[in-house]
Amino acid sequence: MFGFNAKAQLNIQAIDSIIQSAANAHFFEGTVLVAENGNIAYQKSFGHKDKDAKIPIDNSTRYSIASVTKLFTAIITLQLVDEGQFKLTDNLNSLIPELDIPESTNITVHHLLLHISGLPNENDEIYGIPKSPRAFVVETVSNESNSIGAFNYANLDYVLLGLIIEKYENMTYEQVVQKRILDKYSMHQSGFLSKGNYPENFAYSYSYGKDDTRQADPLFFIENYYAAGAMYSTAEDLLKLDQA
Repeated sequence: MFGFNAKAQLNIQAIDSIIQSAANAHFFEGTVLVAENGNIAYQKSFGHKDKDAKIPIDNSTRYSIASVTKLFTAIITLQLVDEGQFKLTDNLNSLIPELDIPESTNITVHHLLLHISGLPNENDEIYGIPKSPRAFVVETVSNESNSIGAFNYANLDYVLLGLIIEKYENMTYEQVVQKRILDKYSMHQSGFLSKGNYPENFAYSYSYGKDDTRQADPLFFIENYYAAGAMYSTAEDLLKLDQA
């Protein structure tokens, strides 16, 4: 989704030409939405949502938004900071002392938000079986860590933020997102994914093999991403979030 300010000069024909060329070359499948001043100026969908390329994507197709989920987590974290629930400078030892996290007295909410906590990345195998957020933390913190202050894009940072949100809201992470964002801004086409539980009109991901055959990407326990990447949405719902 692209956003433009009021001074931008939109060339819809050029935009369409660029994306159509990419779609024709199998470089892109999905929905493109361009808005100006909150109003949709261009919206078009390309490609298919099934293995055999028979069912086309449409403008209301739902997608896994992966790490865009982190945006929801960051918004809610900052809302709680604004409400005085905790501070950006509060450390993990004071917020979730029940979890044994290295350097917990030095790692703050600020560090988690910016991926400068020094905490490690998870192993890919963690998505092979269902894992609770706490199990995700316990299994991942034992991996090799980095120095606090050094940037490292780690899902663990946002899994921890999700657990902090749950603790201070006394609700599940999903319930908090639903209450604070999805319901409030009528984002009715957005929600949470889990393996074997996908919404209607959902676009599964595919890749092209060496012989140019379309292959479905393997399914995994996407719910293990939790507050770091387990949501789905549509282009129009993400526009609502942008405007909110």
